[in-house]
Amino acid sequence: MSLFLTACGQLRAKTSTYRSSGACIMSCVGWYDLKGVVPFVVANKRLFIIALGLFISTLTSCSGPNKADAWYEPLGENPEIGWTKLSETDFFVPTIERDVLSLRLKDDSFRVISLDELKVLRPDGFALPMDKIGVLVRGLTYSPIAGEFSVFEKDGAIAVANNSLGKSDKPMTRMPVIIFLKRAPTKVYVDCAMDE
Repeated sequence: MSLFLTACGQLRAKTSTYRSSGACIMSCVGWYDLKGVVPFVVANKRLFIIALGLFISTLTSCSGPNKADAWYEPLGENPEIGWTKLSETDFFVPTIERDVLSLRLKDDSFRVISLDELKVLRPDGFALPMDKIGVLVRGLTYSPIAGEFSVFEKDGAIAVANNSLGKSDKPMTRMPVIIFLKRAPTKVYVDCAMDE
């Protein structure tokens, strides 16, 4: 947008464009002196068209495929500080029926599942840890192949995070996670990040 305003020359505005979690936020302050813009545009049609094209491409790139999924609910703080990181034996990512599991989490961020469901989702002679229940929770990733999940717990709340490697223009992919807990969570936070 700043290129567009510079090309028009007659507008004095403080403009900033920045990207946050795939969403573009634009703030424009102080539009002054609109006299002379029309004659400037008429006299410099080619420059105006180029600037307009750059402006439109900036808007469309900000609303592209990298926008946040409806499941995306970040914690807002680093869970490694003050939260307990669960062991990799305390959760797993089902490799079968991901679409069906995602539908089960359509309205709720978690769902307690039965031992029979666990045996279907993990048929490798799995035994449920003592005094724990299986809880299906929402999870997101940018790369189902090159991503790693971490799960944190604090005061009954759960934070499910995924870090992936690859290009940051990929869309978020829903990947439910099964966690073994002593009781159902009070709140579930879902976050994912991409490192190039």
